[in-house]
Amino acid sequence: MSVAIQGEGLITRVEDKYLVPEPSKDFLMRFLARTLVSADASAEAPETLIESVYFDSPNLELYRDHFASNETRYKLRTRRYGAGNFASSDAITVELKEKDHGLTRKTRLAIGDEQYRALVFGNAFLQANEISTLNPKLPRDVLRARVEQINARVSAFSLRPVCRIVYRRRAFEYGSLRVTCDEQLRFQALAPIDASIRGRIKASPFFHEAVAMGFRFLHKPSVVLEVKHRDEVPGWLSSFLREHQLESVKFSKYCFAITESLQ
Repeated sequence: MSVAIQGEGLITRVEDKYLVPEPSKDFLMRFLARTLVSADASAEAPETLIESVYFDSPNLELYRDHFASNETRYKLRTRRYGAGNFASSDAITVELKEKDHGLTRKTRLAIGDEQYRALVFGNAFLQANEISTLNPKLPRDVLRARVEQINARVSAFSLRPVCRIVYRRRAFEYGSLRVTCDEQLRFQALAPIDASIRGRIKASPFFHEAVAMGFRFLHKPSVVLEVKHRDEVPGWLSSFLREHQLESVKFSKYCFAITESLQ
């Protein structure tokens, strides 16, 4: 099943992240199930298996931009969604994620198996005419502009696939509020990192912060909780987070995986 993007495929919101200790997971899930509506799943498969393939430049410029806290920075990834092991019939998207002064803007396009293979195995450019039927709600000029935007980033940064991350997700929604819980995170490096690049990054002032971010996640096995919102976080959710001493943290699955690969 190839996913078709039914809306405009453009999402703008604030994303807050928390690391929830594993022993608190069941209580958290029960609380969210009582107060929000389960999303992206079914009674047969309450969790969604997600595979993300991340792209970066040969010198890992997008990784380094994250820790430089640049006001504007990007991530490019493909995603496959499945209930179990991935198959060629699973839904696939390509996403350009832009962080701009605290706001996250995500441009998402549905792609087919052929485009997925081209992106992941070397030809990191999209062709609008090849994916128009998978994005039926997008006007041709909008689709073309989105494709050009993604291709421009690929060209500007010489992007290539560098990391594959797989995890299980439960998602909940109410109105514009979306809450996701990710666990069982696994990663695989897809491209060798040049020894000189590895050395420069490990000698950089930010690398201590990168290692500390990973340590927080690994020291106490955690569920990655993400609260995604356009308006203020509801008071009942803020109270829950405060009562359980959950504080917003700077965490990136991609940056965690690359940091671990560098060590």
